[in-house]
Amino acid sequence: MGYAINQSNGFRAVDAASDCNSDEAYYVALPSPWPPAPTLSEAQKSQNALIDSTYLTATQLDVTYTTGAGVTKTYQADCGGATGLDSQSVLLKAVTGYGLAGAVPPDFIWKSADNTLVAFTLDDLKGLYSVMLAQGSAAFAKRATLKASIAAAKTIDAVERIIWE
Repeated sequence: MGYAINQSNGFRAVDAASDCNSDEAYYVALPSPWPPAPTLSEAQKSQNALIDSTYLTATQLDVTYTTGAGVTKTYQADCGGATGLDSQSVLLKAVTGYGLAGAVPPDFIWKSADNTLVAFTLDDLKGLYSVMLAQGSAAFAKRATLKASIAAAKTIDAVERIIWE
């Protein structure tokens, strides 16, 4: 009687080592302490995943933009929808399409996060998209800095102190 332990530290009781799956290791007893402390490499991998997840959130936070007419509103900046109807994709299509056309139609509007319909010019579309791009660029730079710090950390404690603030 022993234990089959997988890479995620999940375990199950087994009768013999031959009962283990290919991704499991056999132990007569559970290692102590349980779960086993992560290695530096495992801690770095875990912290990098946390930074990546936070980065994705940071790139999609709502943004505030003031139109050329002086209307300040908050706009959604979600991204990555499979339908292509997420805010950043729709805005990119509008900036590109109307940019090629040279202008937006008369009485063109854009919907703010609070569902207010705001009159927008082509320059307003470009300006709003620039704000979203700047947010993404700043988040990318922060992510790169944090990941470099994680790679340079020499202890698990140091790795775990590197967080997105």
